[in-house]
Amino acid sequence: ATPAWPKSFSTSQPSGHSTACLMKMMGDPTNHFVVCEEAPEGSYTTIIDQTDGYIKYAELDGNGRLTPGKHVVGEVNPEEANVPMHVMETIETMEAKCLENEYCSWKLDNNGLEGAAGPTGDWHNLVIPFYFADHTDRDLQIEDMKPDTFDDDTSSVK
Repeated sequence: ATPAWPKSFSTSQPSGHSTACLMKMMGDPTNHFVVCEEAPEGSYTTIIDQTDGYIKYAELDGNGRLTPGKHVVGEVNPEEANVPMHVMETIETMEAKCLENEYCSWKLDNNGLEGAAGPTGDWHNLVIPFYFADHTDRDLQIEDMKPDTFDDDTSSVK
């Protein structure tokens, strides 16, 4: 799986107010989250509240899953509001969420790409030789391509 974008970014809340911290994506396509990098000793996990669209500091719900907390990022000082740092789901919770995700469960069932059946049979590629306006002197060597690529009159592709 491809890791998340490694660069920090700034964003704003639906109200237009800044989050007042740099955000950074963490994880991969099957398990990901965004942290607010506002403290030198670490970061605060954040999540978008689907009910109002605001980015909030994350908490764990009764099932150990990330859920939006009551504090909106950029509106409170997280240290003064006793927001915990580094809120993370357990490996078991991540695996359970994965089984609910069609893509992730397919990867598990097929052992990633290695377990999936690859393409079989002949591959046919469409080849269309043409000249770019600034390469009119380039030889496309159509004569060399004729036997494998074109029918006898070079007007149609095999």
